[in-house]
Amino acid sequence: MEVNGTKGVFLEFYNKEQMMPAPMQLAEGDYEGRYYRRTIGELPELFEQLGVTADPETVIETIRAYDMAVMGQGEYPDVGKAIASRTVGNVELNEDGTYNVESYDLDNALLTIRLMAPSTHHTMGGIVVDTDRHVLDESGKAIPGLYAAGEVTGGIHGGNRLGGNAIVEIFVSGRTAAKAVSADNK
Repeated sequence: MEVNGTKGVFLEFYNKEQMMPAPMQLAEGDYEGRYYRRTIGELPELFEQLGVTADPETVIETIRAYDMAVMGQGEYPDVGKAIASRTVGNVELNEDGTYNVESYDLDNALLTIRLMAPSTHHTMGGIVVDTDRHVLDESGKAIPGLYAAGEVTGGIHGGNRLGGNAIVEIFVSGRTAAKAVSADNK
């Protein structure tokens, strides 16, 4: 999806009254460029404002299909897994904890629409290394006996990495540095 010319953006939809799976809960109102509070009927205007290229009617129907699956009224990928277990629309619970499908209301639910995109969430480096993980000085020459491995080198995955890649980077760059140490000390 593209939002205001930024590719790779996706939108997360939550019922405003529910806790989001995030380290902190969001403040009231909008946070420009990060999240917006709207009803489902306001999506077309929000999409136009943000330059969202997705069809709002398709998104609305997708949310309805997802909610129906959560309530046991259909199937949808990932419904029933830990994260995908609550509706976006408003719905009352019966005394036994099941959903009262007749009370379902997406039209009047206040939603949090969160924009998510690849971004730099941390930087770990600044140390410049060569392909053998020798640490380089300001002139680009290897500093004898100094090697670096892992995220301290700034990462091989670009400005951001997928969670879990750090351990792979540590193993690969650590082994590369170890080979360089061995070769340099022969």
